[in-house]
Amino acid sequence: MAGIKLHGDYLSQPVRALGIMLRACSIPFEFVYRNFAKGDYKSEEYTKLNPLQRMPTLEVEGFPYIIESNAALQFLAELDGVPEHWYPRGRKERLLVNMYLAWHGPDMRRCSAAYAWQEYVGEFLEGRKFKEEDVLKAKEDMDHMLDQLDTIWLKDMVYLAGDEITIADIQCITEIAQLFPTGYEVVTNRPNLAAYTERVKARLQPHYDIVSKAPISELRAGYIKLKSKK
Repeated sequence: MAGIKLHGDYLSQPVRALGIMLRACSIPFEFVYRNFAKGDYKSEEYTKLNPLQRMPTLEVEGFPYIIESNAALQFLAELDGVPEHWYPRGRKERLLVNMYLAWHGPDMRRCSAAYAWQEYVGEFLEGRKFKEEDVLKAKEDMDHMLDQLDTIWLKDMVYLAGDEITIADIQCITEIAQLFPTGYEVVTNRPNLAAYTERVKARLQPHYDIVSKAPISELRAGYIKLKSKK
């Protein structure tokens, strides 16, 4: 399909998820860089694309702007020529993907993003500082979420929907990566999550590193710089 543009900044987890999916499926696309730190998502131009002022926006010729990452991943997975395993048509596997995606936003992303934002991203990008008790509460919520990921979603599972990788795994691994810059031991005492993280990253190479390595390194450098001042 011609005419696909991905608007966003790879500092954003959902933007990375779409970038990896597009590359992994050999879907031609144009990346339109929108500077997250400078608030490009709030600009009048971008708001015309995405009135929610969120990243990413997937622009596809002949279709409405796709302004939610789960919907964008589902759309891409059903394009002609894309292997079915990304969004399986089997009732059981698709149900598992859909259940995880329904949990991802209000649970996993809410908890991990809240911790990352309060621990370092908010100050790194916008100079915002948070109370220590709020950061600790966010960390407690995140730890609980990661325990659920390890003991419920990944119990006896190779990938989130079975024996093959899906769009659910792309959302999951890119969200986990958002926590790495803090140096927090995400997978310590979480054996299922530890094995899963390495498995998914390996399965997505070289696309995972092409999309993720630079922004995660940038966030890590920012985190170290912030902490060195305290």
